[in-house]
Amino acid sequence: MQEEQKMREDTKQLKVEDELMPPQELMHHVGSGDFKAIGNDILRHLVNLGELKPNGRVLDVGCGCGRVALPLTKYLGSEGSYEGFDIHTPSITWCQQNISCQHPNFKFQVSDIYSKRYNPQGIIQASDYKFPYQNESFDVVFLTSIFTHMQPNDLEHYLSEIARVLKVGGRCLITVFLLNEESLSLIKMSSNNLVEQGYQLSFKYKYGYYAVQDANLPEAAVAYNENFIQNLYEKFRLSIIQPIHYGSWCGRQPASTGQDLIVAVKSESEKKKSEVTKSTISEPLPLVSICIPTYNGEEFITEALESVLAQTYTCIEVIISDDASNDNTVQIVSSFQKRFLNKNFFLFQHERYGIAQNWNFCIAQSRGKYIKFLFQDDLLEPECIAEMVDLAEQDAEIGLVFCPRELILTKTAEHDPGCMDVYRYAKNVHKAWSEMRSVNVGSELLAHSDFFKSPLNKIGEPSNVLLRKQIFEKVGLFDSDLYQTLDMDMWFRIMCQCKIGFVDKFLVKFRIHPKQASYTNLGLINALDNHILRAKMLYSPSYSIANQQIQQQFGKEVRNLMKAELEQLFAIIQQMQIDNEQLQQQVQQAQSELNHSQEHLGQLRTQQLRSRKNDLQNNLLYSFLVCEAWYAHQNYNLSTMAKYLRKSLQYTHFSLTETILNWLETFTAFSEEKGMKFDTYVLSNSKEWQQLISDIINMGENINF
Repeated sequence: MQEEQKMREDTKQLKVEDELMPPQELMHHVGSGDFKAIGNDILRHLVNLGELKPNGRVLDVGCGCGRVALPLTKYLGSEGSYEGFDIHTPSITWCQQNISCQHPNFKFQVSDIYSKRYNPQGIIQASDYKFPYQNESFDVVFLTSIFTHMQPNDLEHYLSEIARVLKVGGRCLITVFLLNEESLSLIKMSSNNLVEQGYQLSFKYKYGYYAVQDANLPEAAVAYNENFIQNLYEKFRLSIIQPIHYGSWCGRQPASTGQDLIVAVKSESEKKKSEVTKSTISEPLPLVSICIPTYNGEEFITEALESVLAQTYTCIEVIISDDASNDNTVQIVSSFQKRFLNKNFFLFQHERYGIAQNWNFCIAQSRGKYIKFLFQDDLLEPECIAEMVDLAEQDAEIGLVFCPRELILTKTAEHDPGCMDVYRYAKNVHKAWSEMRSVNVGSELLAHSDFFKSPLNKIGEPSNVLLRKQIFEKVGLFDSDLYQTLDMDMWFRIMCQCKIGFVDKFLVKFRIHPKQASYTNLGLINALDNHILRAKMLYSPSYSIANQQIQQQFGKEVRNLMKAELEQLFAIIQQMQIDNEQLQQQVQQAQSELNHSQEHLGQLRTQQLRSRKNDLQNNLLYSFLVCEAWYAHQNYNLSTMAKYLRKSLQYTHFSLTETILNWLETFTAFSEEKGMKFDTYVLSNSKEWQQLISDIINMGENINF
């Protein structure tokens, strides 16, 4: 407290009366609190902690409408200078017109960086943005409430840019939310107090070394493991000046700041490193995150990791996400950790997530510009990543790069009919395209006459695909509602939005064996999966195509395919047989052990099993028809919705009244799950719904609403 009092006394002269204040709406844009007081507090930190001198050069990242620039005009002399940039154009315009005109050494500029929350129309990704300043230009760089909204790859890139533009011996002051033992404990203890203080931060959505407040809008608030942040600072030769100034955001008292404040100085070794870099490398290689989701993969995981170590492309990190394996997978993976000398090797263990959630977890942990999945069964050729990245870097509109893959059959697979079916289906799927250039417009591929011909998946599996990470912000993550077709769904969604790259070389080996998911998922599950995907292709907004002519043609072809596959699905379900061998054993046992009356019981049991089978068939058909109806409703196609609901009446096990209530409950549940609105009142007043209810009433049941 004495140190804080001394700081205030030493900087009393820095408190100035604002002769100029921005409009209220601009001040609101930079956050709540006393605009003037917060600006003066930050200025005190810049002088006392950042050692900013009146003749110093200072960079304000995310400068807003001049909250700090205004008090700095009274502190910086004519030899000093200020630079600020922000994504909010009205704020920058105001600063240029009202501050720069009076203080020519204060300059402001707009940076059109994409932010889902603050600048959704932005054209530049934060991870690609180069600060528009020369190397070693500034004595002090500061950021307030910037890293608290950034995800890992963006944060890391910004920190590298800060290190680049900062002079040797210069200081950076950055606010963050740091997760450590104390803050995590305080969050649990102080939730009520935090709400009273204006904070509502629980960071309950945890992704390894960082956590977010809102899973649907991650950039709303992001917190980081303190060790992770310290390692990043060390990576860019930014030496943290202890102690870190921990804030009150988690309920900590006393605290001199709201958010945690880190002050660091750029060390001399960074200058030596930059001199070497300038003479040898023009542009750094983009980081590629090799994501390996594992589950009981002890048989082949060693070969997969050896193929990663053999890559000629060196700027990689490895993300292993283990889905609660109960074999030796984790032990084998752990033994490889010491062989990755750059320490970019991360093993995450967690409860059973399932396929889609485990894939998405890998993506959440990654920091790379590109995502390269590798399944535990598969292998990469040494030049795989280098070849794919080379093509992806040629065109920023490429969202996906794929290549042919060589199929490997294990000895057991060679004698397994199911595996051989997979082999015949999967072999040379890329040749199903009659023409495939190195760079292709995705929507044109969707409109091509080849697209709906078998096989529908002409790309392949995640192991032979490279993905630009930022594409997930446009098309979303892998769909957990799908099982066998979730990769195909992702490829199609990317085609709707992006260009597709193709490297015509066999760079991946795809292994086929009886235990793999692509084999065990065949049959009814695959048929059901295909049906759900077709409905999504027809109704989901994620399949929106800018070219309306292509959109209409695509929808027409999907409907035709959907109709044919729906008939096939019904046929599969209707042909489902009770296990005759098991039933025969039960009947024989009943005949040998029971008397005549007991034999009758055995026959009754058989009838019960047959009845259960019929119930299962009817429940499946009912559920899918109601699901189809909901998709049609979301697409404002109420006549189709009514058609599916009317059809579902043939398979419901509810009474008519209960069936109608179930429709409404299902529509509500689906809408909430997808973050969409469902208005029961609007639906009930539609002519299609009223006609449907009228028809049901005429069926003879008295329905009470």
